[in-house]
Parts: sequence; C-alpha cells; structure tokens
Amino acid sequence: MPYPSLHSIPSVQAPLHLLLEADPSTELIAGYLHDCHCMVARLGEATVGVYLLKALGAAKTEDDKKTAFQNFLSVVFAKASYVDRNGNPISNFKDFYNKNFTGG
Repeated sequence: MPYPSLHSIPSVQAPLHLLLEADPSTELIAGYLHDCHCMVARLGEATVGVYLLKALGAAKTEDDKKTAFQNFLSVVFAKASYVDRNGNPISNFKDFYNKNFTGG
C-alpha cells in the first residue's frame, strides 16, 4: 500500500479547494495564508491533503492565542477530510481506517 509523501510548498501555492474543505471563506483563508508554513500530502501525482502551520507566538494577546488554538482544534478534529489509498473521499475516520488499514 502506498503512503502519501509530505512536501513543504510556498503558502501561495496551497491547494485552495482543499483549504475550503476546512474553512469555507476564501476571505478568511487569504487573511491568514501569508503567515503560514504550508505542507501538502501527495499520493503519486495527486495532492490529497494540506495543512497550514501558524505560530501561536504571532498572536498578540493571550486571548488571541487561545482563540487560535481553539480554532486549530476545531478544524483538525471537526472538519478533517479523509481519503482512501486511491484519493477518493471517505466520510469519517472509521471508514478511513477500515479502508486503509484493514482492507475493508
């Protein structure tokens, strides 16, 4: 079974269609994208995942840091998008695990 490979890319090259899965606002994405480090997961030639890292230290106040961390957790755990080994969308983590690790 092939595994995705991770690649660092310039944030301006981040795949918007995948970012919109977690944050449906292109205006909000444009607002934070320039301050982020971007990584993509590729399965062969297909980009199957993306994540953005933004230092919490960039937040000006403790409230900003808390809000940024809560937003991060809500995106990671509530809006994760899973794909099978062929890059097809899967609805939840249980299906992701079954299709990729148990052959189901």
